[in-house]
Amino acid sequence: MNDFSPQSGGINSILLTGIRSTIDSAAQHLTPETRAVLLGPVLASFTTRGTGRTCFTLACFADGLRVVFDAILADGIISEEEIDESEDFLKEVAVSFAKVRPEYARFASLSRDQILDFIDCYKQDSGSFGHKDESTKWSGITVCRNIADHTGQSEQEGIEQQMRLERSNRCI
Repeated sequence: MNDFSPQSGGINSILLTGIRSTIDSAAQHLTPETRAVLLGPVLASFTTRGTGRTCFTLACFADGLRVVFDAILADGIISEEEIDESEDFLKEVAVSFAKVRPEYARFASLSRDQILDFIDCYKQDSGSFGHKDESTKWSGITVCRNIADHTGQSEQEGIEQQMRLERSNRCI
Protein backbone atom coordinates (compact mmCIF):
# COMPACT_ATOMS: atom_id res chain seq x y z
CA MET A 1 0.00 0.00 0.00
CA ASN A 2 1.30 3.46 -0.88
CA ASP A 3 1.84 6.01 1.85
CA PHE A 4 0.46 9.31 0.64
CA SER A 5 0.89 11.08 3.97
CA PRO A 6 2.46 14.56 3.97
CA GLN A 7 5.60 13.04 5.52
CA SER A 8 6.07 10.70 2.53
CA GLY A 9 5.82 13.51 0.03
CA GLY A 10 2.63 11.90 -1.33
CA ILE A 11 1.14 13.57 -4.36
CA ASN A 12 3.77 16.26 -4.43
CA SER A 13 6.69 13.90 -4.58
CA ILE A 14 5.30 10.90 -6.42
CA LEU A 15 3.02 12.49 -9.00
CA LEU A 16 5.01 15.65 -9.63
CA THR A 17 8.30 13.76 -9.92
CA GLY A 18 6.73 11.16 -12.21
CA ILE A 19 5.17 13.74 -14.51
CA ARG A 20 8.36 15.80 -14.74
CA SER A 21 10.36 12.68 -15.51
CA THR A 22 7.84 11.56 -18.14
CA ILE A 23 7.94 14.98 -19.79
CA ASP A 24 11.74 14.96 -19.88
CA SER A 25 12.07 11.46 -21.31
CA ALA A 26 9.19 11.68 -23.79
CA ALA A 27 9.95 15.21 -24.97
CA GLN A 28 13.28 14.06 -26.44
CA HIS A 29 11.20 12.45 -29.20
CA LEU A 30 9.33 15.66 -29.99
CA THR A 31 10.90 17.58 -32.85
CA PRO A 32 9.44 20.04 -35.33
CA GLU A 33 9.32 17.13 -37.80
CA THR A 34 7.58 14.64 -35.46
CA ARG A 35 5.40 17.17 -33.62
CA ALA A 36 2.20 16.69 -35.64
CA VAL A 37 2.18 12.90 -35.56
CA LEU A 38 3.23 12.58 -31.91
CA LEU A 39 0.95 15.27 -30.51
CA GLY A 40 -1.98 14.08 -32.59
CA PRO A 41 -4.44 16.31 -34.43
CA VAL A 42 -5.97 18.13 -31.45
CA LEU A 43 -2.74 19.11 -29.68
CA ALA A 44 -0.90 19.72 -32.95
CA SER A 45 -3.55 22.30 -33.82
CA PHE A 46 -2.40 24.33 -30.77
CA THR A 47 1.27 24.25 -31.78
CA THR A 48 2.35 25.83 -35.04
CA ARG A 49 6.10 25.95 -34.46
CA GLY A 50 8.77 24.40 -32.28
CA THR A 51 8.72 20.90 -30.88
CA GLY A 52 5.41 20.96 -29.01
CA ARG A 53 7.05 20.40 -25.62
CA THR A 54 5.05 23.22 -23.99
CA CYS A 55 1.80 21.73 -25.23
CA PHE A 56 2.88 18.24 -24.14
CA THR A 57 3.86 19.58 -20.71
CA LEU A 58 0.46 21.19 -20.31
CA ALA A 59 -1.24 17.96 -21.42
CA CYS A 60 0.70 15.93 -18.84
CA PHE A 61 -0.07 18.38 -16.05
CA ALA A 62 -3.73 18.42 -17.10
CA ASP A 63 -3.82 14.61 -16.86
CA GLY A 64 -2.25 14.78 -13.40
CA LEU A 65 -4.67 17.51 -12.35
CA ARG A 66 -7.59 15.33 -13.44
CA VAL A 67 -6.30 12.54 -11.18
CA VAL A 68 -5.74 14.87 -8.22
CA PHE A 69 -9.09 16.59 -8.77
CA ASP A 70 -10.96 13.28 -8.80
CA ALA A 71 -9.07 12.04 -5.74
CA ILE A 72 -9.52 15.08 -3.54
CA LEU A 73 -13.17 15.48 -4.51
CA ALA A 74 -14.02 11.78 -4.23
CA ASP A 75 -15.94 12.40 -1.00
CA GLY A 76 -17.21 15.83 -2.08
CA ILE A 77 -15.11 17.65 0.53
CA ILE A 78 -11.62 19.10 0.19
CA SER A 79 -9.85 18.75 3.52
CA GLU A 80 -6.85 20.70 4.79
CA GLU A 81 -4.83 17.48 4.60
CA GLU A 82 -5.74 17.09 0.90
CA ILE A 83 -4.65 20.68 0.29
CA ASP A 84 -1.38 19.96 2.12
CA GLU A 85 -0.88 16.85 -0.02
CA SER A 86 -1.48 18.56 -3.33
CA GLU A 87 -0.36 22.16 -2.80
CA ASP A 88 3.03 21.99 -4.55
CA PHE A 89 1.59 20.01 -7.43
CA LEU A 90 -1.31 22.45 -7.85
CA LYS A 91 1.08 25.41 -7.78
CA GLU A 92 3.14 23.93 -10.61
CA VAL A 93 0.03 23.12 -12.65
CA ALA A 94 -1.33 26.63 -12.07
CA VAL A 95 1.89 28.18 -13.43
CA SER A 96 1.69 25.95 -16.51
CA PHE A 97 -1.98 26.76 -17.13
CA ALA A 98 -1.46 30.49 -16.53
CA LYS A 99 1.17 30.63 -19.28
CA VAL A 100 -1.28 29.59 -21.99
CA ARG A 101 -4.80 30.03 -20.66
CA PRO A 102 -5.83 33.65 -19.87
CA GLU A 103 -8.55 32.38 -17.52
CA TYR A 104 -5.82 31.06 -15.24
CA ALA A 105 -3.54 34.13 -15.30
CA ARG A 106 -4.66 35.13 -11.79
CA PHE A 107 -3.29 31.80 -10.53
CA ALA A 108 0.24 32.26 -11.94
CA SER A 109 1.53 32.69 -8.36
CA LEU A 110 -0.98 30.39 -6.71
CA SER A 111 -1.25 30.99 -2.98
CA ARG A 112 -2.74 28.52 -0.55
CA ASP A 113 -5.74 30.83 -0.18
CA GLN A 114 -6.41 30.55 -3.94
CA ILE A 115 -6.32 26.76 -4.17
CA LEU A 116 -10.07 26.25 -3.81
CA ASP A 117 -10.73 28.97 -6.43
CA PHE A 118 -8.22 27.32 -8.76
CA ILE A 119 -9.89 23.93 -8.32
CA ASP A 120 -13.31 25.47 -8.91
CA CYS A 121 -12.07 27.27 -12.04
CA TYR A 122 -10.74 23.96 -13.35
CA LYS A 123 -13.97 22.16 -12.42
CA GLN A 124 -16.06 24.61 -14.46
CA ASP A 125 -13.59 24.86 -17.35
CA SER A 126 -14.81 23.57 -20.71
CA GLY A 127 -11.84 25.04 -22.61
CA SER A 128 -8.75 23.16 -23.70
CA PHE A 129 -7.31 21.05 -20.86
CA GLY A 130 -10.21 21.97 -18.57
CA HIS A 131 -12.09 19.35 -16.59
CA LYS A 132 -15.13 19.52 -18.88
CA ASP A 133 -13.17 19.39 -22.15
CA GLU A 134 -13.36 15.96 -23.75
CA SER A 135 -11.07 16.79 -26.69
CA THR A 136 -7.95 17.11 -24.50
CA LYS A 137 -8.93 14.62 -21.80
CA TRP A 138 -5.97 12.28 -21.13
CA SER A 139 -4.02 13.90 -23.97
CA GLY A 140 -0.69 13.53 -22.16
CA ILE A 141 -1.21 9.78 -22.02
CA THR A 142 -2.24 9.81 -25.68
CA VAL A 143 1.01 11.54 -26.65
CA CYS A 144 2.99 8.96 -24.64
CA ARG A 145 1.18 6.20 -26.54
CA ASN A 146 1.92 7.93 -29.84
CA ILE A 147 5.60 8.15 -28.89
CA ALA A 148 5.64 4.47 -27.93
CA ASP A 149 4.07 3.57 -31.29
CA HIS A 150 6.47 5.83 -33.18
CA THR A 151 9.59 4.52 -31.46
CA GLY A 152 8.51 0.89 -31.44
CA GLN A 153 8.63 0.75 -27.66
CA SER A 154 5.57 -0.81 -26.11
CA GLU A 155 3.65 1.10 -23.48
CA GLN A 156 4.55 -1.61 -20.99
CA GLU A 157 8.27 -1.21 -21.73
CA GLY A 158 7.95 2.54 -21.32
CA ILE A 159 6.14 2.19 -18.02
CA GLU A 160 8.67 -0.36 -16.74
CA GLN A 161 11.57 1.87 -17.80
CA GLN A 162 9.94 4.82 -16.04
CA MET A 163 9.40 2.79 -12.86
CA ARG A 164 13.05 1.67 -12.82
CA LEU A 165 14.13 5.28 -13.20
CA GLU A 166 11.80 6.35 -10.39
CA ARG A 167 13.14 3.65 -8.06
CA SER A 168 16.74 4.51 -8.79
CA ASN A 169 16.06 8.22 -8.19
CA ARG A 170 14.51 7.44 -4.80
CA CYS A 171 17.59 5.49 -3.79
CA ILE A 172 19.91 8.40 -4.51
